[in-house]
Amino acid sequence: MKRLFLSCSLMVCLAHVVHAIPTLNGPTGLINMPTAQGVQFKEYNVGIHYLGADSSSSQDWKYSLNLGTFKNWEIGIVGGKTPTEGVYVNAKYYLMSDQDRYPLSLAAGVENLFSKEKTNVYMVISKIFPNGLSAHGGFRALFTKSEVTPLIMAGASYSVTNALEVLGDLQGERNQFVFNTGIRFYVNPEFSVHAYLLDLGHSQATQSSSYALGTSFTRFF
Repeated sequence: MKRLFLSCSLMVCLAHVVHAIPTLNGPTGLINMPTAQGVQFKEYNVGIHYLGADSSSSQDWKYSLNLGTFKNWEIGIVGGKTPTEGVYVNAKYYLMSDQDRYPLSLAAGVENLFSKEKTNVYMVISKIFPNGLSAHGGFRALFTKSEVTPLIMAGASYSVTNALEVLGDLQGERNQFVFNTGIRFYVNPEFSVHAYLLDLGHSQATQSSSYALGTSFTRFF
């Protein structure tokens, strides 16, 4: 009976593990949307993604690294074929996270720091629900040379099994939203592979990539 109880407890814990996976833009989160969840103190993750489309000229690749540094801080970098300005710096600060079994978390951050046209700040809220479901929402302000563009973000993920996760996110304003979806397969708690479909509605004429394939590794020092 004791072994059965321990096995059931372990299965429950595994069903609600929060995986800290880098987004295509760098910070931990969904596909393009950062969430209010991420790496812990002295934890790090590394991600590599290949972004492809029908045209060979649209092929791209990115790498990212995030580290849980000071209390409540995640600091990271993103680089690759793009961004063309060099390596960008990302930072996320966890404003709140309750101690419930299914916590509600709040975070604020900045992406692409030091970029001339792609720097943005964001605030996100995340909630974990029973049965492997998590939901996320927030907003982003994109700073360019001439204006500030506000964007709404939303997303969700669902753990079908301990090894398979389905997820999606969207971002945009008014009637123009970019929707992405995909899956993640966890070979083990530290290593995962990803497959995403990007901008399913082709809402952005400048969106050159239509899919992304990648992998990530997460571990404590």
